[in-house]
Amino acid sequence: MEERNRVEMIASLNQEELWYMTGEVELTVGECEAILDRGDVSVRVALASNPDVPQSVLAVLANLPDPVGRVARENTNAPPEAKELSPIGSQASYGITLYLEQRGANRRQAQFVADEYERGPHPGGRLLRDVWAEASDL
Repeated sequence: MEERNRVEMIASLNQEELWYMTGEVELTVGECEAILDRGDVSVRVALASNPDVPQSVLAVLANLPDPVGRVARENTNAPPEAKELSPIGSQASYGITLYLEQRGANRRQAQFVADEYERGPHPGGRLLRDVWAEASDL
């Protein structure tokens, strides 16, 4: 089914059906926007937790009030600017690895961030942006 037809179909779904749609692997930006337009908070949280959602959608979700924003910022696929607004210990280990790749971290920077991640509370700790700011000087 082409995207336009799927977007029209999404407009007719109830909240339970929308929630189910959020788990799909190949959602397009347009489909995600249609889900956001109709979905309640539980649907938006479910969408924000899907690691296959496009980064541009996660960036929008990350700026929404919590709990949606928090879940989007902690998504392993969130853009680095969104991840930086969450505590380092609230990220998954793989999310930190992706963040370091996205930032082009050198070995010393990566080790510093990894050490902060391992030593800090889970969930919680310092904001990832503050840890990265300190690591950037290495």
